[in-house]
Amino acid sequence: MYKSVEPLYDSDRLIEKRFSKINLLDISLKNYIKYENSASENIDSKKDIIFELSKKLKDIKIITKHNINIVIDKLIDINSLQEIIVDEISLCNMKKYIELKPKDAIKKWNILLDKDRNLENRINAFEDVTIEDKKEFTKSYGSDFYVELDSISLILAAFYFGEYPMYRDRYFKKFVEIMNIELDQKSFGSTYREYLLLVNVIIDKLKKLHRLDNVDVFIVEDIIYTFVNDEKLREDSITEYLNELALEFDFYKHKSIDKSHNKDLTLEYKSDYKICSSTDRLEPIDFKKPLEFDCLYFEKSEILKTQISSALISGKSIILTGPPGTGKSKLAKEIARSLKADFKMVTALSSWTSYDTIGGYKPCDDGSLYFEEGIFLSCLKDRLGDNKNQWLVIDEINRADIDKAFGSFFSTISGDDVTLGLKDKNGRDIEIILEGNLTQNRKSNRVVSNEYVVPKDFRIIGTMNTMDKSSLYDMSYAFMRRFAFIPVSIPIVIDCSTVKEYTNIWDITIEDAECENISKLWNKINEYRKVGPALVEDIVKFIISGGDYTSSIIIYILPQLEGLFDDTINSFTDSIGNLSFIEDKQRLKVSIEDFFNLDLSEQ
Repeated sequence: MYKSVEPLYDSDRLIEKRFSKINLLDISLKNYIKYENSASENIDSKKDIIFELSKKLKDIKIITKHNINIVIDKLIDINSLQEIIVDEISLCNMKKYIELKPKDAIKKWNILLDKDRNLENRINAFEDVTIEDKKEFTKSYGSDFYVELDSISLILAAFYFGEYPMYRDRYFKKFVEIMNIELDQKSFGSTYREYLLLVNVIIDKLKKLHRLDNVDVFIVEDIIYTFVNDEKLREDSITEYLNELALEFDFYKHKSIDKSHNKDLTLEYKSDYKICSSTDRLEPIDFKKPLEFDCLYFEKSEILKTQISSALISGKSIILTGPPGTGKSKLAKEIARSLKADFKMVTALSSWTSYDTIGGYKPCDDGSLYFEEGIFLSCLKDRLGDNKNQWLVIDEINRADIDKAFGSFFSTISGDDVTLGLKDKNGRDIEIILEGNLTQNRKSNRVVSNEYVVPKDFRIIGTMNTMDKSSLYDMSYAFMRRFAFIPVSIPIVIDCSTVKEYTNIWDITIEDAECENISKLWNKINEYRKVGPALVEDIVKFIISGGDYTSSIIIYILPQLEGLFDDTINSFTDSIGNLSFIEDKQRLKVSIEDFFNLDLSEQ
């Protein structure tokens, strides 16, 4: 059961009283319980993830440099899951800071995790770094130092399961904006204290008003997330709120407000709460900002950065190509993060059509049809109807039938406005409009519900496995000329020093002799099928965990050899078997015969 971890001081009680009088909050909580919300997160899954991590962290009794690195690595691992998303650069900066200032970092962690101290002071002390330290950080790593409150709250949530809620800045700020809650938010500490207070207030309301006993921080996190993302919940709650508000004014005294004729009031409500309705308010992307992806290693990183930056600056979307395991997916995300671009990552499917990517009609309960936007259009407008610039990262892009899936978005990528031939609920044609064309075609930049505006700095980043090119969908020349294809290759020279570079990035320590074995094995595999460092990382972790080289080849490499001719498989078996550190050659041979259904004695 959740308990408040901070005492409520007099100033806090005033804030609590202000929260408690917000009618829209009460209505929204009632409707959250009443409705099944499609935008709701998977609470149990998220809870399980944090719980399992918390169990592992209980063994940490003393804060040391080594223990902090272990914690951050675990946070980075779970951050790849959809339920938990914080800025990975912020976590990486924590790792770099402890390398630069280990004593200061250990002190900050001890203060943050000391529950006897004031929470606001603990968070502010963790986030506060001197100007001199920031300059030294920039000089050492070539990038500015920062940590985000989302990341700090994830640390607290992981160490103290169920006590501290995870904070997500954009959802909390949008939530309090809609609720018309004015907060202090002078510092990270005060922001989180007020967020924790709001969580306590909501828990108290759910228990007292709705007689719910099994209420915890995870449910409150989901309420905030759902209200921001679920249009039906939000619209119904605001409509009910306006009806109650109307009873206080003679003008509306005998009127009932519903969604069908409440469009103007809802828009007025939105404008009163300063919700953005124009591309003017979108934060521009600075493409000239140096790319930083220090958590990844590439042999020719400066050339790669120049290729990526030049393509993006020139207005092109990009596709990262290369063998499996070269880090294309991670690189795609790091490009967006480095440029401070919001992004959504999806994996392409062979079943995709323009219905999935652009959108199409869906039936209402009354039998009528409404337009529901697809993957691409959801990147241009949020569920509140505001413009947004959310880059689209498409993993394994050639798994989809591109020409069929992209449809009319082709024309948009080429620089043309598009009318989709579909209509919104008011019977207006749905259009995709380039931001640069707005002033030419219209008197103002105001965007209405049937228009999706593509910002000038919107980009698509795709990844493509070159090994799959022959077995998946071909890309038309018309499609390919709309993108810049950037190779992400395996290292040209693979020796012990190359392996060391990667193991340092992976935070793994191995002996020189083991390092030599890995480099020989990697080179030998590449003679038959090029593989990137991600597969080598799997092998290294397997070996240092007590595994043997024969098993590592069977487990990780044999699946990559699918499609090779039988005589090539035979040659691979002989060649790998000649490596001195491969001990159980017979078991390797038998496993290869079973996997590929071959009789190597006949080859």
